[in-house]
Amino acid sequence: MKTALALLCAILVAAPALAAPKRNDKLYAAVQASRDGYLALLRDIVNIDSGTGDVAGGAKVTALLSTQLKELGADIRTEPAEAPGLPDNLVAVFHGTGKGRILVIAHVDTVFGPGTVSTRPFSIQGDRAHGPGVGDEKAGVVNAVMALKILHDMGFKNFATITFLVETSEERGSTGTQKLIRALAVQHDVEFNMEPGDAPDVITVWRKGSANVHIQVKGRAAHAGVAPQDGRNAATELVRALIVSTGADLDRQHSAITDSLPLRIRLYLGDHLREPSLTPAKIAAAHHISLRQLYNVWSRTNEQSLSQWIITQRLIAARGELARPDAAAHTISAIARHCGFIDTAHFARKFREAYGMSPREWRSIARQQL
Repeated sequence: MKTALALLCAILVAAPALAAPKRNDKLYAAVQASRDGYLALLRDIVNIDSGTGDVAGGAKVTALLSTQLKELGADIRTEPAEAPGLPDNLVAVFHGTGKGRILVIAHVDTVFGPGTVSTRPFSIQGDRAHGPGVGDEKAGVVNAVMALKILHDMGFKNFATITFLVETSEERGSTGTQKLIRALAVQHDVEFNMEPGDAPDVITVWRKGSANVHIQVKGRAAHAGVAPQDGRNAATELVRALIVSTGADLDRQHSAITDSLPLRIRLYLGDHLREPSLTPAKIAAAHHISLRQLYNVWSRTNEQSLSQWIITQRLIAARGELARPDAAAHTISAIARHCGFIDTAHFARKFREAYGMSPREWRSIARQQL
């Protein structure tokens, strides 16, 4: 009930001629007198299952509200949902004699599935009401209806229009109402949203929003053995885009950079593995971190040391190339260099340690198996 009073006061303030710094006793008394009707309407709509996508349930709630709003003199219309499988939206327009154009938005869909009401219907325990959607947001819907009724009963007309939008898909991001909300928003001077505010029933004047963003990232294909430097890793660019998407939120940006660091290092190594100049110092510099931080990050997610991991991956690449028929004309030294080894003797020694044979012996065995 305090929220209903807050909405009424806010609407009165939206009409400057009636704005007042002290409590309007007549208005306050009217709100108190509406308590029984308020609770009766709240009970009726809470006891209707109307989870998002429940077309029949949503239609029952909006039909009940439509009757009440029509009795108050509103012009009623329904607007089809902008996505399939959703109930129609309800728009009620009240016409006054003033100048202010006021938009009120509430939603009747909940996060609760069919049959929830049968297991826990509307109830009052102490000074709290319970039931599916009682707070989010059916109490807000009733607050708006009762506020409009009180304004009607008081003969308040100092506004041009009050438009009450009852939408049916808010819990899924208003997928069935986004275009309608945009269209109505530009036609009005101010908007009140009936989501519950913070205790103790204050008006929230600013709230964050949400959005769904689809990012399509394309890489550039290249031969992993012959010309990896010509390729572009789509995963690397996706990570970069996700970090940039944190925008001006420095805490989130720092968290995104820190949490993604192991993955970004791995992706960087994959892109630059065959470069002889690839060193821990170069890797650290590319990620704007110290060598100590690089080693700490690496050790938390890998059993091998960074240097040993690079050698192992280069050996795997060289082993594959030595076995390829189309690389038969390439010398072992050329393949070693192509895979990032500068010293052929060092390459041969590491190869034997890893596979128990020389590169030449492996190439011979691989050819016999073809």
